[in-house]
Amino acid sequence: MERYSDYDALAWIYNKYWAQPQERLLSPVESLVLKDVPATGHILDLCCGTGHLAADLVARGYRVTGVDGSSEMLRFARESAPEAEFVLSDARSIDFLPTFDGAISQFGSLNHVMNLEELRSVFERVHRSLLPHGRFLFDLNTEEGFLARWNGSFFGHAEDDHAFIAGGTYDPENKVGRFSVTMFFLRDGGWHRSDVVLTERAYSEAEVCQALESAGFQTAEAFDARKDLSVDETGRAFFLAERS
Repeated sequence: MERYSDYDALAWIYNKYWAQPQERLLSPVESLVLKDVPATGHILDLCCGTGHLAADLVARGYRVTGVDGSSEMLRFARESAPEAEFVLSDARSIDFLPTFDGAISQFGSLNHVMNLEELRSVFERVHRSLLPHGRFLFDLNTEEGFLARWNGSFFGHAEDDHAFIAGGTYDPENKVGRFSVTMFFLRDGGWHRSDVVLTERAYSEAEVCQALESAGFQTAEAFDARKDLSVDETGRAFFLAERS
């Protein structure tokens, strides 16, 4: 299986503009996972990106293993959280012994898994990596979120030595979103262009919960970010599962 490395070309822009700690996403982590993890417990940060969640967890005294498919994202992650361990691997290929007291994946990272069979495989691998009663918390962009935010609008930013324009579109028939970023960097006296297109898949709550249960998790609960967890964002769902 080819490692998912699509963020390599985007890593510098991502780290500068989009990697700030997502404070609004930390409250569910604290209330649903960390409260049941031992003070020096070991946490898996799946699709860890540039390591800002890992840095927060390390600061709280936890041991952290971050996994990401992008070597460039991990380069920034090692700077953000030098005391954490980082592993270059696709989420669909992780292979850990039962090691972790909890697992977390944030900011819709698993929407990049484009079919339900592969998503279930990710869940099976996370299940095998958890110690008994270990909890797995992740959030996904729902179709409501794609329709609200990936609606064909674009945004951008420009500085003296770099610029970018980005935006998303959503295909409701195939339930596929595409996020496009065009970047320009001033190097060696000239401007160089780079383009990235990221794809994501919208899953229903029922599909995700059934896949979690099929992967062996004892319980699978879904929470609406705004209604259930007071996270002020439309179209984001959190899923919590526990290894029996």
